[in-house]
Amino acid sequence: VAYWVVKDYIDKPLLITPEQIERIPAHDSDGLPVMLHLFKPTRPDQYRGVPLLANVIETLHNTRNYAQAELQAAIFQSAVWGFFTSNNPTSDETVPLSDGFLDEKVPLNEEAVKEDLQLSPYTQSRTNSVKSQLFPTAKVMSAGQFQHLAEGEDVKFLQSTHPNNNFDAFMKAHNLSVASSIGIPRQVLECSYDGTYASARGSVLEANRTFKAYRSYFIESFLKPLFEVFAYEVVDELGGFDDPLFVARALSIESVWQAPAALCLDPRAELEGARLAIEMGLIDADEAAQMIYGHKAKRGANVENI
Repeated sequence: VAYWVVKDYIDKPLLITPEQIERIPAHDSDGLPVMLHLFKPTRPDQYRGVPLLANVIETLHNTRNYAQAELQAAIFQSAVWGFFTSNNPTSDETVPLSDGFLDEKVPLNEEAVKEDLQLSPYTQSRTNSVKSQLFPTAKVMSAGQFQHLAEGEDVKFLQSTHPNNNFDAFMKAHNLSVASSIGIPRQVLECSYDGTYASARGSVLEANRTFKAYRSYFIESFLKPLFEVFAYEVVDELGGFDDPLFVARALSIESVWQAPAALCLDPRAELEGARLAIEMGLIDADEAAQMIYGHKAKRGANVENI
């Protein structure tokens, strides 16, 4: 019947006054729509739309965090980490500089470490000093370098566990749940048809069924009402009609909106199916061409030369 619209942006909705709200009728005096509110209701008495991914938005957010964590772990473990172990540690160990060369003997100074840790992390000149104080027994090995170890020392390397072998299977299972929640197959969501032709064709048809449902609602809720207003203006300007609104509404109801063609995986099979449909009188050549190629049939096209 009507819509209540807040004129200005209100930071605190509970403090809205009646002067800030405007009532807009849904139709004018001629019966034409004034305001179109587009959303696909899923239950009676629903006045606001629900986003398509509302039921899986939290899952998508957590999956993004998991994917970023896996990527960071893979980057972290792509470096070769080794630990020098010793059965006879001494305080005379040398410490490395940032360029890999060994510096002179520096004893561990706890007060200096505490002082350096309180500095800004962007103070690069002190960072190497802090690392050297924290890890007095560390050694740096550059590419192609052989390090002579002291008596009782050994080198142990970390075993990489990333990339996770189960990551791909997890993402496919997650994409399956997301795709099923919005009514399309997983292959269409991933744009990956790694199977037989029958499987890929079934996925495309199943997704096209969902697309047609949303497309049909959009046509009935948006395109036809706009066409009704346009037709009313044309009919009223031409004159000669007792009820221009009735004529405009009839034109809007009978109007046909052709959508873009769906994905065609096998044109020969599609054309054979279209030929049978035309011979049975289910569709004509224009509708067949629109479904397969996205445009009307060429002039003179018929069942024999389609």
